Amino acid sequence: MKFISIDQSLRSSGVFVWEDDKVLEVFLIQPPKDSQQIEAIEYQLRMLFTIAFNHKVTDIVAEALPYGVSSTSVRPLAGLFYGIHLTARRLGLGFHEANVSAVKKLATGKGNATKVDMIEAMKNVENVYTLVEATKAKKTTGLADLADAYHIGMFHIKEH
Repeated sequence: MKFISIDQSLRSSGVFVWEDDKVLEVFLIQPPKDSQQIEAIEYQLRMLFTIAFNHKVTDIVAEALPYGVSSTSVRPLAGLFYGIHLTARRLGLGFHEANVSAVKKLATGKGNATKVDMIEAMKNVENVYTLVEATKAKKTTGLADLADAYHIGMFHIKEH
C-alpha cells in the first residue's frame, strides 16, 4: 500500500508519502504568502497532484472536515478538501478521510489533544522527526500540520 497522508490548511499543508508503514518522504506545501484563497488552493492542489503522480501512490488520506463548525473559515477549507478529493479522482486514486478526534486519540490517548501534544507524539518516532526537520517547518507555520499528517497516516495504517 503506497499512499499520501495530508493535513490540509490554506497556508500550510503537511504531506507524508508512505509505503506500507514506512515513511518515504515528507513535504510541506506552502503557497506564496500573498496568495488569495483561491490561488492558495490551486497551488496546493497542483503540488499534491505532482507528489501523488511522481510517487505513484494508490490512495490519498486527508483530514476530515469539521462538519460541526459553522464559521466562514470552514468554507475555503471545504474547497481545499474537495479539491483534494477531485485530485485523487483525476489520478484514479482511492480517497479516505480521517476523523480528527480519532487521529488525536490514537496519537496521544486524548481526543482533544493540542497541537503541542501532537508534535510531541511525533517527536518520539525514530527517524520521522529527522525528515520533518529537513522541511525547515517552524512551530508557528507547518510543524503542527506535519505532525497531524504523520498521525493521519498512522491512523490510516491502523484502520486498513
